[in-house]
Amino acid sequence: MAADLSFDDPVAAAGEALAEMRASVADGAEGLDHAVVLSHLGAGDDDLARELDVDAVLGGHVHSRRNETVADALLVRPGVNGEAVADVDLDAEPPTATLHEPEGADPAPGLKDALAERMAAADLDEVVDGVAEPIDRSGEVVHGGECRVGNFVADAFRWVHDADVGLSNAGGLRQGDPFDGDVTKADLISLIPFEEPVTLASVTGAELHDVFREMAAPDVDFGEDDWWHGHVSNARLVWDADAELIAEATVDGEPIDPDARYTVAVSEYLLHSKHEFPTLSERHRVDEAGIQYEVLADYARERGIDPEIEGRIEILNQVVTDG
Repeated sequence: MAADLSFDDPVAAAGEALAEMRASVADGAEGLDHAVVLSHLGAGDDDLARELDVDAVLGGHVHSRRNETVADALLVRPGVNGEAVADVDLDAEPPTATLHEPEGADPAPGLKDALAERMAAADLDEVVDGVAEPIDRSGEVVHGGECRVGNFVADAFRWVHDADVGLSNAGGLRQGDPFDGDVTKADLISLIPFEEPVTLASVTGAELHDVFREMAAPDVDFGEDDWWHGHVSNARLVWDADAELIAEATVDGEPIDPDARYTVAVSEYLLHSKHEFPTLSERHRVDEAGIQYEVLADYARERGIDPEIEGRIEILNQVVTDG
């Protein structure tokens, strides 16, 4: 049986833990040289820095890198997939961090062969389809608007439920090397590694319109300000970035009827999270299918992996910056 769990406000909980540590020091325990918070809050790291008297917040959850100071606290995120290592100097005034690239590092002896053996034993090296043109899954692509990998996932979700709309949250698509040539089940697991089903939600047209708006950064409390947060199947969305409003939204080529009902195939996570697509909730659930990466594999075997850019998402007045 699982132990009792409680979910507290993270800033308050971290503050209580710091107070306990500092009280122990005052009572004669070993000295406290530095206070560092390990966080998986993403944007919530700023709240920790502003509310707590700490030297550094070492964060995660959001996959972009970060190395800056907020309210006298060093905030560091090394990014995704071990692509950088953060070297933090807490003795510097103020504390500093350097992000090192692992280029040229040799892997541990035998690691590659050992991983290959484990993958073969679990049938993860099964080839489910092949792609002729590499499919990019970098953060810039996944969070930049419509992309091939996002269309593939949204199509697979809609297919398994025969839903009106397929919806994939960009934050759930893990970055990695492009899909190129043979695509294995392991590749699909690396894209969406979560042991969660693809669920079917029933929403009104008015709610679906709100969900589409929540693909844009102004309504999302996750990631960077310029990130795009969703990918769709059998739908089209035109977003006016200047006005921060939807200029056009259709399903199956028809304008959304606010009074009609639509089925939407989504990750189960979106029914519980308020970080992305907060309009969706558990009350919208009507059905569920298999685990997400199993659905991707089944779709790839039956329909193949050949996504195209089709104009599903158009962002007007989008600001493009160098770098």
